Order: sequence, then structure tokens, then C-alpha cells
Amino acid sequence: MNKTLESLLIAAVIELKGDGEGVVLDVLPKVMKLILAQSELFEKVPEKVYISSEELSEVDKRSPAGFGLARDITTARGATVDNVIEHFEHDAIMLKDRLHASAFGRMSYIYRSKGERLYLFSNEELKILTPYSYIDHHGFQLDNESVDQDIGIEQFTSYEQIQDFFRWALEDYSPEENTRFICGDLIEMLVSLKKPFHKDFYLEYLLTPADVDLLSDFSQQIKHELWDICLSQAFTDTWGAEVQNACMNILSQAGVPPTSGQLVTYIKGIQPADSGIELILNRLNQLESNVIETVKDASKPETNEIFELKPNIAGIGINGNELYKQLKYWWANR
Repeated sequence: MNKTLESLLIAAVIELKGDGEGVVLDVLPKVMKLILAQSELFEKVPEKVYISSEELSEVDKRSPAGFGLARDITTARGATVDNVIEHFEHDAIMLKDRLHASAFGRMSYIYRSKGERLYLFSNEELKILTPYSYIDHHGFQLDNESVDQDIGIEQFTSYEQIQDFFRWALEDYSPEENTRFICGDLIEMLVSLKKPFHKDFYLEYLLTPADVDLLSDFSQQIKHELWDICLSQAFTDTWGAEVQNACMNILSQAGVPPTSGQLVTYIKGIQPADSGIELILNRLNQLESNVIETVKDASKPETNEIFELKPNIAGIGINGNELYKQLKYWWANR
């Protein structure tokens, strides 16, 4: 896992320096395979869900008390309810959720929604699904329709093709920008994967209640590992201080803060033989320039959702072509 995460950090710097085509094609399958290895995060995804209000009324009539445990007993915990729930053939994990309320039919539905959701399926296929759903006097219906943009993780042939796919899938970029920061998107996906949960109510196929809307242990570990890698002496020795600064800045822009313990460890990592006070001041200045604003904002529920390509984020002395050669050599010898 660490090799993939370190590769992603370096690939992000290379992409920001204008040399992203080859390295993004290289790193995207590595990241997706890392996610695919987390089989416990994958779950069934419904292609269609429908329950009528008439059927729920019948359940109510058959239940002596009408609520709670009585309904569970009457329906054998939902097994005998006449509904339609059809799943896709393969399990999947949601990488990005762009669901939103529909702008039409205001106050004539209990709820109506549409949007896009990006999934990675266990057969190594990326799918963009458009969930169309409504709740009204007829009942609840959800249709997850594919937009015919399905593609295997090894089937991308160009950076432009990846850009087009991510623009279509995510649709959260500024109208003034036509280039996505793909490695930034991959970082955001890795640190945002949710824990799967058992669906007890039809609405939970569409919306996730707060009590089960939990970040996965995997994503929590990824957040920690990214900073452990970035702040390590081995990382600086291999890639240089300027690349390290760029990676710290990238993680900060992605809204991934280091823990206070990681910052303390980084400061305390100066060896006694070094010119202590000067290096401490240098590291404090480095953290202030690249990290401190992220730490201040860590209590905010969300960071900027738009992750655009920002070419000035990395140091001006970094040569993207040379760094890519160094990365390929590192891959071959690790």
C-alpha cells in the first residue's frame, strides 16, 4: 500500500508540473487496484428499487399493532414484502456522490432527486450511474441507470480520455476550468470511502443516515499513511525537500490534515548532531507555509469540493520530466 501511496504523491507533483499524461495513466490503475483489494468495503448496488404505498398499507393491515416489532414479525423482517429490488451483477464501492434534489416538481413530491454517482465494481470496471428517484403517493422508486461510459481500469489510453471521463463523472469543476487535477481526485477518493451498512429502509438505498454515514477504517488509515510517508526522512532523501513541500501543499489543498502527533514527531525527528535550532525553525517555517492552514481548518465539516488543476502549487525548481524518470526508476527497483 505504501508504495502506491508514495507513487500517487509523486505523480501528483508531476501532473502539476505539466507532465501528467504518462504518469496519470500509470498511477490510476495502481490506485484502483488498491481499492479493489479492500473487499470488505464492496457491497451490492441496486439497479432498481420499488415499493408501492399500497403494499405498505397492506403490511400495516396485517400487523396487529401496526408499528415496530409487529411489522417485523408480520413480514419476517421484510422478507415477505412484495417489492422490486434488482442488483447489478457485481459488488461495488461508491467513489464519488453527486446526488442532488431535482429542481422540478417542487412540493408535488415528498422527495425527488437525480445526479451522478461514480462506482468502482469488483470486476475492475468504473461505472457512472445516474440515480433517478422519487417518493410520492405511489410509493418509493429508485432507478440507477448507467450512462454508457463504463470502462475497465486498464482501458484508458490517454490523459485526455481520463480527463473526459472524470469531468463527466464528477461535474464539480469551475466552468472557467477545463482541466481536472486527476491525482488530486484520486487522493480525495481514497480518503473518503465510507463503511458499508445493512439497509433497513428503502430510503437508505438513496440517502445515508448520519448514524451510519461513517468513514471507513481504510480511508482513515490512508490519511495517516500519506502524511507518515510525506514527513519521513526517507521520503526527503529520495525525492528532495522541494518535492516534499509540494506534496505537503497538495495534501493540504485536498483537505487531508496531519495529526498533531505526526507534526510533533516530525519536529522531534531532527538528529542531535544536526544544527538543531536552525533546522527546527526551518521545519516550523515549512509547516507554516504548507500545512498550518489545513490544521486550522480541520474542524470544518468539508473542504473545497472543487479540485482544479493549480500549476503554481509545486515548487518552481521541480523538473516534471526528470521527476517522472526518477519515479519509473524507483518503481523498477522497489
